[in-house]
Amino acid sequence: QQQQPRQPQQSPQQHQRHHTQPKEIDNMSGLSSVTKLMEPLMNRAAKLYQASITKELNKMGLRYEDIMSRDEPEVNEALELAHPDVVEGRYRRLKRASDLAFKQKNLGDYAPNMVLDPLKSEIRADVDKILERDVEFDMLNNFKKG
Repeated sequence: QQQQPRQPQQSPQQHQRHHTQPKEIDNMSGLSSVTKLMEPLMNRAAKLYQASITKELNKMGLRYEDIMSRDEPEVNEALELAHPDVVEGRYRRLKRASDLAFKQKNLGDYAPNMVLDPLKSEIRADVDKILERDVEFDMLNNFKKG
């Protein structure tokens, strides 16, 4: 008689692990469907938030980028690399906003017809590139810490 090769027996932990993997995959697909269902709601909330922020920034004549802190190294570096006109414009908007806040006035009280673009981006792309560079640098030099 010819013997069949024996199948290795699975331990209860291996057997259980084998059967839980499809459930984990199902949970992940369930999570993505929840994400898809929440996406329209999140988009609507983002638009409402953006409208609210835009309204508040327009009161003082600021841009969204102007409220980014220069104390953050990536923002500071982006401003150092930016064109002098960009830096000067930011400085003037911040100074004007400070003056308006001190006087408890809005920009509309002095310049009602001024065209404002609070979501205009001049340094955001540079900030993002600097952050990506720093993350890449950390990943490449991570082996030195061990």
